[in-house]
Amino acid sequence: MPKLVFLATDVALFLQLAVVAFYAWHAWNTPTLRQTWRHVLHDAAAMSAGVVLSLFLLIAVVDSFHFRSLLPPSLGAPSTEQAAYSTRTLSLLDLLLSGPREAREKTYSIPLGTHQFSKESMQIDGKTVRDFPRLQYGGRHLKETQTEWADDIIQRSASGLLCGLLIAIGGSFVKPCILGTAQKSAGARATLAFAMIVLSSVGGGGGPVTSGSGEECSPVLTFTGVESGIGTRMAVSLVIRAFGGG
Repeated sequence: MPKLVFLATDVALFLQLAVVAFYAWHAWNTPTLRQTWRHVLHDAAAMSAGVVLSLFLLIAVVDSFHFRSLLPPSLGAPSTEQAAYSTRTLSLLDLLLSGPREAREKTYSIPLGTHQFSKESMQIDGKTVRDFPRLQYGGRHLKETQTEWADDIIQRSASGLLCGLLIAIGGSFVKPCILGTAQKSAGARATLAFAMIVLSSVGGGGGPVTSGSGEECSPVLTFTGVESGIGTRMAVSLVIRAFGGG
């Protein structure tokens, strides 16, 4: 069982959530406030902004539950020995992103790159040469980077574009059905556009870029996430045009 850790920022966030919950309860029991918020909930621009804010709020909440992992017992230790916990404090977000967090490279690399940014001495065919070594995690699914890299980028970008378009088309039908506003096409366009922007933000980011030189550092986002993000960002422009946006 991990040991829960409450940081000052966590307590502050939970207090803010408690205040918001109290206000929601108060607004629900106040006819004038309830009517005001009913108008807000039927406003397309307000609900679109709510989608964005809700995403960031969800990330903040998940990142505010901190704990320290239970260390395995030492060999030969008696069963009555007191439990020991790790000195490293993690959050639920760290746990969910354990893959990218633990994918550590030694130094910098370019976005979507497959090789390290700086040269190192390596043994190739029994000879010592200075070259750019392959990254341990960035593009490791590629066997021949010179011939497979471009095709892989195009394929993953196209997959992201297709997924974005499918979500956009599905959202254009689901949203009016839920709110009963099928005739308000302008509201559906606005909500859809904002939703696509949110999806593109989630999918995009940096490739195996690391901070720090000569030290082990965690990449910002995974190699795959950037490629999918490229396609999703392309979908944003197409969706806005298709549904009558600017």
